[in-house]
Amino acid sequence: TFIGGTGTNVFDLPSGNTGQVDTFIGNGTHNAIEGTAWGHNVLNVANNLSNISGIQTIDLGYGGQNTILASGSGDHVLNFTGITVSDATIQAGSGNDTIIGGVGNETFAAGSGVDTLIGGTGTNVFDLPSGNTGQVDTFIGNGTHNAIEGTAWGHNVLNVASNLSNISDIQTIDLGYGGQNTILASGSGDHVLNFTGITVSDATIQAGSGNDTLIGGSGNEVFAAGAGHDVLAGGLGNNAFMMDMQGTATVTGTSGGGWTDTLNLQSHVAAGTTLYVVDSAGHSWTEAANSTGTVDLTQAAGHGDVSGHVYTDAAHTHSVVDFSNIEKIVF
Repeated sequence: TFIGGTGTNVFDLPSGNTGQVDTFIGNGTHNAIEGTAWGHNVLNVANNLSNISGIQTIDLGYGGQNTILASGSGDHVLNFTGITVSDATIQAGSGNDTIIGGVGNETFAAGSGVDTLIGGTGTNVFDLPSGNTGQVDTFIGNGTHNAIEGTAWGHNVLNVASNLSNISDIQTIDLGYGGQNTILASGSGDHVLNFTGITVSDATIQAGSGNDTLIGGSGNEVFAAGAGHDVLAGGLGNNAFMMDMQGTATVTGTSGGGWTDTLNLQSHVAAGTTLYVVDSAGHSWTEAANSTGTVDLTQAAGHGDVSGHVYTDAAHTHSVVDFSNIEKIVF
């Protein structure tokens, strides 16, 4: 237990993670907790920050692997309002934790429970745990710029509720680090996921088992239809729409020049299935799924923003995809 005097107090952490929950009481005119080791300083905090009092600044400095850790089991509430936190990731624990940011540019990390992460007044970054925990965490930005980011190589999953009700005031979703990252419509039922105003990158926006509506935001986005009848609408960028033939879909690319929207029919479920494509002007193509063929719709149509249908029968009675504003199809 460290109790400061009446002046300026600095409390230095030991190197690494001792696992101990020390107590720091400020009392002075300005009180700070600081790191001393290069790149691995850990501040263990108790529920309600009960081991911290009268602290204005937490600066763990010295490298990029510093952590403020919700210590112990159970659900935690960690409220850093009024505290300037820098050079540290505020890490949720194994429970259903609520973390509220303070002043400055902060990084938060979700844990294995169902967490609520609320940003502070600066730039906030919310890091996802590795893989798919199956949990629908809540991310509330509040700051000047707020981003959800991936941390693992090639397998980051952001589970989202219908109407993106677990996401608020987020400007950027960048799951990065490889190509198998997913924004997943979580749970059963029909979802509406509208990313208007959000820049989404390095992730596939994946429909669930219901009849889902996915609307893109800014950037070059990838959408994947699910098992229901899905409505997929691209945002401002080059959009790719993946169909695995588990369900049906209505697909709309971005209208206007300068974009190339692609309908990808490389189905692993229906590999080899003969597909019949007919555009609105009557041009037609016949290809097998996974044949690695490519059709440039603009060559036959003489323009972009082509509309049409994809059928699974030669009589053109069973449409699996109705598309508009598409320039290219990959089989």
